[in-house]
Amino acid sequence: MEKIILILYFLSMCVLLIFGIHSFVLVYVYKKTCNQKKQKPEIKGELPKVTIQLPMFNEYFVVERLINSVCNIKYPLDKLEIQVLDDSTDDTQILAKELVNTYQHKGYNIKYLHRTDRTGYKAGALKEALEVAEGEFIAIFDADFIPDPNFLMDTVPYFQNPEIGLVQTRWEHINEDASLIDISDYHNLYLLITTDNKIYSGIPPTFKVDTNSSIINISSAVTYNNNYILIACTENYLLSKINIETGEEIYLVPYEY
Repeated sequence: MEKIILILYFLSMCVLLIFGIHSFVLVYVYKKTCNQKKQKPEIKGELPKVTIQLPMFNEYFVVERLINSVCNIKYPLDKLEIQVLDDSTDDTQILAKELVNTYQHKGYNIKYLHRTDRTGYKAGALKEALEVAEGEFIAIFDADFIPDPNFLMDTVPYFQNPEIGLVQTRWEHINEDASLIDISDYHNLYLLITTDNKIYSGIPPTFKVDTNSSIINISSAVTYNNNYILIACTENYLLSKINIETGEEIYLVPYEY
């Protein structure tokens, strides 16, 4: 019994050692790259067509905010397609349809896609919608997101590098000062994500797995679609894994404290 305990203790120490070495490597990379300034490339030529996917389920209280914010994104309307992927079973359907009709009359290429068979849940909705997507690039926002109006103009230029298959960006919170707990959580997450972003923007793509809002080129999206695991809880990690396997780079847009 004593030997078993010693072996378990030794294995635990080995695991902690690995984590410690990993942390030292990250600190080294951060110190090496923290002062590097990366300029956003300028778009050369015509802007590509982009499809924005908005998967949702019973999101009545945020659906209006989401669709309004996405329709405020600065991008030529003839180069933008918006897919509202609504699997809802409540009044979200009615509100979402009304908003889609309103923006259709304003000239937006926005479509309402509703499923009664929720096979695969969110991953299933994304998979089916991708099969009819028109864009060269796919951007995905969850129902509680409020994308920045410049999101596409800040991310699309990076795809002029043919080695980049996916671009990820930061997110912030709108209720970071609602309570002491929110303030604490916000600053902890902000520090963690900001530091990670700096680090992972400076090391090989093999190590870049993040959970921020992202835009992906259609060739990677098709590969992703063909490999969707419909029972996956974290399809974003699956996406990162597929990008690594296909050899395409995942670029994290750097930002400052």
